[in-house]
Order: sequence, then C-alpha cells, then structure tokens
Amino acid sequence: MEYEIIDHGKEASDYFQGCGTCFTDFNHVVTGCGFNQKEAYEDAVEQIYDFYLENEIDYSNINLPKKPKGFKKKNAVTIKEAENNVYWYVSARFNF
Repeated sequence: MEYEIIDHGKEASDYFQGCGTCFTDFNHVVTGCGFNQKEAYEDAVEQIYDFYLENEIDYSNINLPKKPKGFKKKNAVTIKEAENNVYWYVSARFNF
C-alpha cells in the first residue's frame, strides 16, 4: 500500500477546505478529525480500514505507522476551542 499522511493542523470546521487527490499519484483520500493530532490520525486510519472492509479488500498488508514521521509531541495538546468548532485535521491519501 502506498500512502501519504498530511497534518493540516487545527482549523475551524467552517474554514477547513478538505483534501483531495487531484494532481497526485493517489486514488483515495480520507480525512480524520479530533481534539488533537493523535485522535485525528487515528480517525483517518480507522476510515482506511473501513474503506477496505466495505470494498471486501484484504487489509492484512496495511502497514501504517503508529506515529507518522513529523508528528510532534507538542501537537498532542488537546484543543480547548472545540466549542468554537476548532478541530485538528489529518488526511491520508492512499493506493492499494
């Protein structure tokens, strides 16, 4: 499986523009959100597994890192602005 992890950081849900596959070598994309970087990444990974299950594809070959390169400990702080629709976003583009 080929993949690319994109850490968008924290953003108000009204202003987050999303993530796509246009002009990339990838065919699929998922975006996870959460109150911190770890939650957002775990949400994106869960969506990848759901994609594989829905399409009845063997997912035993998925080898995603528990903590992607570039993820910093300081980003593990939980967002306090959640009541203002501010969340952390992490996307994963992938091919299988």
